[in-house]
This record gives sequence, C-alpha cells and structure tokens, in this order.
Amino acid sequence: MATRHQPACDTLRLIVVWQNGQLGQITKLLTGNDRGWRGGVDLTANMHGTPESLVIESQARFKAFGATTFSITVPYVSLRTAPAAITQ
Repeated sequence: MATRHQPACDTLRLIVVWQNGQLGQITKLLTGNDRGWRGGVDLTANMHGTPESLVIESQARFKAFGATTFSITVPYVSLRTAPAAITQ
C-alpha cells in the first residue's frame, strides 16, 4: 500500500532585533553614503505566515536624533507599523 507524501508546512516566523544602531552607519549601509544623521536606533521586526500571506510588524525607536545641521533633544521617538499582510 502506497503512502501519500504530505508536503512540509511553509510557515515562516522570523524575529529581527537591532539595538543601538548608529544612524550614520545605517544610512551608509542602506544608501552607500553617510547622510550626516546622528543618533541611535532600536529596531524590532516580526514576520510570520506563509509565503502567500506574510504578515510584517515593525517598531523603530530613535534616540537623540540629529544631523550635522540640527539636533532634536528628546528622550526618544517611537514609530510602529500596523500589521501588514503581503499576499500573492
């Protein structure tokens, strides 16, 4: 008697945490140039679901944000995205 092969579950769960990233280094990594931004960034991203229906949630927290031309003195600025589904 032949058995039917069950495909593996394609569920993805990925959590990314980046603490105290330096804005000047991050902009250089992403764009190839240091844009003159200064301060720290804490980033958390949570991705889960299947490739056909992936949900992404993220939160970024900026500390002592500034640039070579200005500076903002606040304890932190926090940004959060609502869960967003990517479907095919």
